[in-house]
Amino acid sequence: MTGVLRPWTTLLLLTAVFVLANIDRNILAILLPSIQGEFALADWQLGLLGGFAFSLMYGIGGIFVSFAADRSNRSRIIAISLAVWSMMTMLCGAATSFVQLLLVRAGVGLGEAGCSPPAHSLIADLFPDDRRALALGVYAAGASAGLTLSYLLGAWLVQEYGWRLAFVAVGLPGVLLAPLVAMAAKDVFRARTRVAVFSSALRGAFTRNVALIWKDRVLRHVFIGASLAAGVSASTILFVPTYLMRTHQMSALDVGLALGLLSGIIGSSGMIIGGWVADRLGRTDPARRLWVAAAAKVIALPALFLFLTVDDTTTALWLYAFPALVGGIWLGPTYAAVQSQSPPDSRAMGAALLLLTYNIIGFGCMPLLIGAASDIVQRASGQDGLSSAMLLLVPFSLWSALHFLLGSRHMRRNAVPL
Repeated sequence: MTGVLRPWTTLLLLTAVFVLANIDRNILAILLPSIQGEFALADWQLGLLGGFAFSLMYGIGGIFVSFAADRSNRSRIIAISLAVWSMMTMLCGAATSFVQLLLVRAGVGLGEAGCSPPAHSLIADLFPDDRRALALGVYAAGASAGLTLSYLLGAWLVQEYGWRLAFVAVGLPGVLLAPLVAMAAKDVFRARTRVAVFSSALRGAFTRNVALIWKDRVLRHVFIGASLAAGVSASTILFVPTYLMRTHQMSALDVGLALGLLSGIIGSSGMIIGGWVADRLGRTDPARRLWVAAAAKVIALPALFLFLTVDDTTTALWLYAFPALVGGIWLGPTYAAVQSQSPPDSRAMGAALLLLTYNIIGFGCMPLLIGAASDIVQRASGQDGLSSAMLLLVPFSLWSALHFLLGSRHMRRNAVPL
């Protein structure tokens, strides 16, 4: 019985860590209007703060962490990373300028680089191929749960205590949880000889894996599709709270409650259901798992478009429920594709390269693009340009879906089991 429960117990603990990671990462979104007011920031600076400041160090750091994770104790790496990013989150509350906050947010990104690559690798070793997308979907649901708590806690904390104490309050639990993770999340043995590990290191794991991924047409399209999908998700998470406060005159607390419920209950359910559907379809045809990712990016577009154009606040929130439901479904099938296509001793590196790609291109570039577009529209029209800028997310979603479909087509041609 213990052997049956152990994978799920470890998965739940890793998911809890991922929840904390997403709280610390996403709480900035609900705090942005207060920070923008104090430091007199333009929208492009908000995009830089919520995008590149975090994602660049997150992506680059993930490469080095994944190299270690493929060769050492993954649970210990996760625990150390948890302590680091939690302390850096607390330090965000001490920033006295935009530049200081930018640098500390980069530190949060560097710390969180040690979360998902080793966690993906560990989950892939704990679960068989036919349950991997579901397991990774459960793990990915931690993103919605963390986003929910970031909205709810952030809204209440910023209203009652200000944005500085909000950072301190959400960072503290991670510092306290890190020792438990180090002791309780046991790693599993991976059958590799020391010679194989050593020779792999000598050949240069990073260069080798980049070359393998770029030659693999399935992974190439998955990486591009994931980067575009991540950019849409990041821009939505970052700017929707500000959009609702500006356009619909909602308070931070009302926005936090509304988005918290939508992102948490609905968003988490969507990720888990998406992983389950992808596994069911993938049993007869592995390529269909990427169909699920593509479909999720397309079917949300009408509701997203209407959300950004209607005047009634209640109607807008009801419309946003559908993008919240399906917006993260692409994560489970994407993670599963990368883990299944990567060699067993390079799974953490595969996850890290995925994170590097979609963090720099998606999380880094797209929020900055949306923020800059908002500033341009505002200067040209004299009115707030955020809603117009966010309409750019519609064609980017379609572009993402196209690459997921191309990846599924090559997967079927190659007949590689996912």
